[in-house]
Amino acid sequence: MKKINITFSFRDETGDYSVKMFPFVIKCIVSVIVIFDFIVIAVALPENISDHVKYSGKEYYKSRCEEKYIDREFDSLHDYLNLYHLQGEDYGIYWEMVNGYEDYTIYMNYKSMEEQENISFSYMGKYDQPQEISFITSQKIEEYRNKVLENAENVKYERNKRYFTEFAQKAQ
Repeated sequence: MKKINITFSFRDETGDYSVKMFPFVIKCIVSVIVIFDFIVIAVALPENISDHVKYSGKEYYKSRCEEKYIDREFDSLHDYLNLYHLQGEDYGIYWEMVNGYEDYTIYMNYKSMEEQENISFSYMGKYDQPQEISFITSQKIEEYRNKVLENAENVKYERNKRYFTEFAQKAQ
C-alpha cells in the first residue's frame, strides 16, 4: 500500500522547500479558533464589567430590597437580606418589616392549629438521640398575637406602620 503524501513545493531565492498539507491545515484551523475566541472575549468583557458595576453595590441592593418591599414579598426580602448579609441603618426599615412579618406568619400558623390543644412530636436530634417537643397551642397563639400587637405599637419606621396595623387588625 502506498502512502499518500500531500505537499506543496515552493521555490524562492534560497532554494526549494515543501510544506506538508495536513499539519498546515490543522495549524490554520487552530489559529482561526484562537483568534475567534480572542474576539469573543474582547467583545464580551466590557459588557460583563459594565453589568458587574451596574448590578452590584449598595444602590443595587437597596433597589432590590425596595422592589421586594413594594411587591410585599417579605419572605423573599428576608432571604435576600440574609443571603447578602445586608445590615445597618440603610436596611433597618426592611429588617423591621421582615421581622414583624415573621411574627405575624408564626401567629397565623399557630392560629391554624388552634383546634389542637397540645401538640407534641419527636425527631432525631444530635448524635441520633430522640428529642421530643411539646407545646400548648393557645399559649403560642397568645405569645405571638402579643408580639404582633407590640410590633404595631412600636414602629420605628413610619412607612412600616400601615403593614403592622394591618397585621394587628387581623390578629385581634
